[in-house]
Amino acid sequence: MREIVIPELIVAFFLFFPLIQPFVKGLWGISGISWLPPAALLITIGIFPAYGWRPECVPLLAAALLFSLISVPPALRGAVHPESPASGDFREPGLHITIPGLAIFAGAVFTALFFSPATDSRFTSNGVRELTLQNGEREYFLRIYGETEPSPDTETGNAAAGPRNTGPRPFIFLIPPEGGSIPAVDLICAGFRDRGFTVISYSRRGFDSPAAAGGRTYPPSPLVIRRIWRNFRLGTVREKVNTYGRALETGRREDIDFLLPLVMRDYLPQGSPLFLAGYGAGGGALVYRADAEFAAAYTAVKGIIAIESPLWSVFEGEERVLREIPGNSSWFTAVRIRAENWFAQRKPRVLVPGSAPRPALPVLYLMSDRILDKRPGKNRYDAVYAALRNAASPAALAALEGAGPLDYTGYPVTHPVYRILFPGTGKTPLAGRAFVDSAVAIITGFAALLSGDGALDLRKPGANVHVEVRSWTLPDFRYILNP
Repeated sequence: MREIVIPELIVAFFLFFPLIQPFVKGLWGISGISWLPPAALLITIGIFPAYGWRPECVPLLAAALLFSLISVPPALRGAVHPESPASGDFREPGLHITIPGLAIFAGAVFTALFFSPATDSRFTSNGVRELTLQNGEREYFLRIYGETEPSPDTETGNAAAGPRNTGPRPFIFLIPPEGGSIPAVDLICAGFRDRGFTVISYSRRGFDSPAAAGGRTYPPSPLVIRRIWRNFRLGTVREKVNTYGRALETGRREDIDFLLPLVMRDYLPQGSPLFLAGYGAGGGALVYRADAEFAAAYTAVKGIIAIESPLWSVFEGEERVLREIPGNSSWFTAVRIRAENWFAQRKPRVLVPGSAPRPALPVLYLMSDRILDKRPGKNRYDAVYAALRNAASPAALAALEGAGPLDYTGYPVTHPVYRILFPGTGKTPLAGRAFVDSAVAIITGFAALLSGDGALDLRKPGANVHVEVRSWTLPDFRYILNP
C-alpha cells in the first residue's frame, strides 16, 4: 500500500478549498478556511521525516508555503476583527491570481501523486535478520537476507520464492551506495534472496547517508547531501571534489577490512561461493582491494561486481606544463612568462585516468548506459574503461539499455521521480520494478556463471544489455542474458 498518498491527498484537500472559495458562494462566510494552507504546510513538512527524502513532494511543499503566505494575512485580520468577515479578501481576487494559483496547485499535486512510490517505504522483513556491530567508535548496522525461510507474503497470500539449489547457498556481501545506503538497495537484496542467495548489506553511522544503526534511520545533514551531490556530478572533473571521492573509497576499504573477515568467519557456510558487490565508492574499493594477495587470502570469493562506480582513485591531475624563460629574454618577457606560470600553477588541473587497478578476481562493471556516450568531455567513465582494458583476470562491462545512474538500486520503485531526474540515454520499455528485476538478473547470472551453479533461479533481463569483455576465459557471458 502506498500510504504516503494519504497525507498527500489531505494536503491537496486543504489547498483546494481556499482556491475555489471565491467561486462557491456557500464558502464566502467561512473565514477559517484561510487557516487550511498553513495546516497543509505543516503536514507536508511532516512527510519528510516520516517517509524520508521525497523529491516529488518538494513542489507540493513550495505550493503549500506560497499559499500559506497568501492566506495568513486575511486569516489574522479575521481573527482580530471577527465582526468583519474576511470574505471581501477572497470573493474577487482576480483571474491574474486565481488561474496561476490553480495551475501551481495542479502541477504540485500531480507531481506528488504521479511519482509516489509503487510500494511503501518500509524495509523488507521476510527472511531478514538485523544486528549492530561496534568497531571502536564506528557503529555498523547489518541486515542479513535469506538466513531463515521466508514467511508467506501478507499481501498476496503466497510464499515468497525460496532457493532452488539444494547445496550451499551462494553468498553476496553488498556495499550500499554512500548516498542512500541500505534503504536504496533493500529491494535489490530481497531480489537476490528470492533467487537463492544469502545477502549481507550494512550501513555505517556517520558515513552512509542516510545512516541506519540500531534499528533506526538517521537522516543526513544538508552538508553531507551537498558533498555527495557534488561528488556525483564533479568527482571526475574537479580535483578538489575528486579528493572527497577518494576519501569515500578509502572509507569503504576500511569497512571491507573489518567486516569481510567477520562475515566469512561467522556467517558464510562452508562451501558457499562468496561474491562481493559494491555501489559507487564501494565498487571502487573492491576493485582496488582485490589484488593477488587478497585473492589468495579469501579463496571463497569468486568474483566482484562494481555497480555505477566511477573509480575516483584512478583519476589524477594532468601535469602542468610551465614555460621556460629563454636566456636572451628581455625583462618584460621574463616577467610575463613568470606571471603566466604563476597563474598556470594555480589553475585547477584537468583530471585524466592514471594507473588503473588490475584485480586478480573476475569483475563485472555494471554501469548506466551513459557509459556508451563517447563524445569528448564525457569522461565520467573513462577510469572504468581504463580498468577494463587493464584487466588481467576475466572482466566484463554491462550496461542495461535506458538505465540511469540510480536505476540499479531500488529507486525506480521507491523514488520513481529519479528516473526523470537521472535518466539513461537509450530508449527502453522498462519502468519501476522491471529495472530492479533486470539488475538482479544480470548480477545473479554473472554469479551463476562463475560458480557453475545451474540450479539458481536465472531470469532474462527485461531489456537489451550492452556487453564488453576483456581477458575472458569463462563460458560465453551472453548466456546469462538468454538462459
